[in-house]
Formats: sequence, C-alpha cells, structure tokens
Amino acid sequence: MTDDHPSAQHLTHKFASFHGCTLGEMGGMLLAYAGIEIPILMVLAYCLRAYLGGFVGALLLLSLLCGVLTVFVLLKQTAKWVGRARKGRPPGYLKLRVRQGLHEKAGIKMPYVVRNGQWITRR
Repeated sequence: MTDDHPSAQHLTHKFASFHGCTLGEMGGMLLAYAGIEIPILMVLAYCLRAYLGGFVGALLLLSLLCGVLTVFVLLKQTAKWVGRARKGRPPGYLKLRVRQGLHEKAGIKMPYVVRNGQWITRR
C-alpha cells in the first residue's frame, strides 16, 4: 500500500498559517485585542468629539487608526511570540501552560493535569 492517498488526519489538520499560529488562534487574539480596545476607543471618542467632527466621526477615525495598528503591529508581534513559544513542543503544550499560569497566578480554578518531568514527543 502506498502513501499517495491523503488520510483524514491530514485533511482535518489545522496548519500554522501565520507565524506559527492557526487561523482560530489568530481570531482569538483579535477578539482579545478588540475587547481591550473598544472601551478605550469609546472613551477617547467621547473626549475628542469636539475636535474630530462629533462622537461618530471621532469613533470612526480612531477605529481606523486602532484597527491598522492592531492588525499590522500588535497581531503580528503576538503571533510571532506565540509561534516561538510553541516551536518544537507537542500539541496542547501552550494551552496547558496558559491554564497553569492562570491557575497559579490569577487563582482561577481550572481542571488540568500538572506533571513534573519530560514531555514525550513521538512524531
């Protein structure tokens, strides 16, 4: 039997498409940045409404500026950092480290496995 036919594992595999991150992870990062930036944009638009053509004009102008900054600078740098952190590690390693950090530092109770020792990677 030859390996000419792709298996279902290869068809459903999520490839790291942008600096070592999958599309779902990029969407998660974008949502996290939006959750931080939208309240800040609202406050800034309210404060600058007299100078930038009213609240709606200020909001649109600041949204454009912040959107460009987020996509081209913040998202790219975060994706590079995440890609470097997971390089050479088994699948799920980074998610486990984030959960462990949230549990230890933020005090959020999360069910996860704590293991001391070497990770076994069989590929």
